[in-house]
Amino acid sequence: MNKFKLLAVLFLLPVMAFSQQQKEERIIINENEHAYVNFPSSETKTQRNVRFVLPQGYLETRASYPVVYVLGETEHKKTVVSKDAIFVFITPAEKELDTAAFTRFLLRDVLIYTDLNFRTKAEPRYRMLAGRNFNAQFVANIYQNQTQIENLALIDVKFFDDLKTFAPQGRILLSGAKKEINRFVFNEKFKFGGNLLYSFKEDVSLSSIPTDMVFSPEGYAKDFKLFLSTDTNGVPRGFKEGVDMTATLVYKNGFEANYLPLQSDLTIKPSSALIWNEQPQQFFITKSAAESAKKRNVKVKLSLLGQTSDLKIKLF
Repeated sequence: MNKFKLLAVLFLLPVMAFSQQQKEERIIINENEHAYVNFPSSETKTQRNVRFVLPQGYLETRASYPVVYVLGETEHKKTVVSKDAIFVFITPAEKELDTAAFTRFLLRDVLIYTDLNFRTKAEPRYRMLAGRNFNAQFVANIYQNQTQIENLALIDVKFFDDLKTFAPQGRILLSGAKKEINRFVFNEKFKFGGNLLYSFKEDVSLSSIPTDMVFSPEGYAKDFKLFLSTDTNGVPRGFKEGVDMTATLVYKNGFEANYLPLQSDLTIKPSSALIWNEQPQQFFITKSAAESAKKRNVKVKLSLLGQTSDLKIKLF
C-alpha cells in the first residue's frame, strides 16, 4: 500500500460507530507515527489519545506485523524503535478503574481499528499487552479478562497483588526487582524458557522487548550464552551471611535475561561445602566447611536449557 492510499484509509476511519463524534477526531501523521487525538469510546464514555508507531520499513514492504498494545504513555515513548512489531500506545483516563469496560474498549475499539488500518497479523498469538510500573496490576487484570491477546509484558514491576488466579495464555515477559520477579518464578504456572522470560533490569525501554522471540512460532530461543557471577570470589569460613549469585542469559539479538536457579539446576563440588537457598537465592557455608582448616575451592555448575556455566568460590 503506497503512502497516498494509507493516508486515505486513515482519514476515512475510525469505523462508523464513531461517526457521531467525528467533529472531535483529529489524526496527526508522519511517516512512522500516527496519533489519534480524542479517540472516542462507547464503552468507557471517555476520550483519550491513542498513538500508533510503525516498524522500520513498514511503508516499503507488504508484510504483516504483530502488535504490542501499551497501556499508558511512558518516558520512553519517543525512543520506541522496532523492526518486528507495531506499537500502539493507549493513554488511560484519569482514575481508570473499570477493568471490564476498558477491556471492551481495547478489543472492540482500538484492536479493531488497528487491524482495519494497518497490516497486522490478526491472531491472538501475534498480539501482546504491555504495561509499566504501577500500571502492571491493571494491565494484568485486563489480560486476564480477555482471550484476544495471548502475550503479556510487565515492565519495571513494583508490586503484584495476587498470582493465585493468574493464568498465562501465551508468553510472559517480566522486568523489575528480583523480589517481585521471585513470586512468578516459584509458581508452577510459569516455566522459564517456555512461557516465561524475565530480567532484573529496571527502567527498561520498550524497544528492548524481544518481539522477534515473543512472536516466534518456535517460542523463546534456546540459543544463548549463559554466565554466572557472584559479588565476591572468596569467602572467609566464619562468614555468616549469604553469598549472592546471578545467572544471566545473553541472546543473539542482544536481549539479556536473568534466571533464579533451583537447587536441582546446580552441581556443587564438594557438596559438603555450600548450601544453595532458593529463596533468597544465596549460598551459605556449611557447618562442616566452616570448621575445617583445609583451604578449598568450591566449584558451582549451573545447567539450564541445554547450556552450562560454572564458577569458583574460594573458602579461606
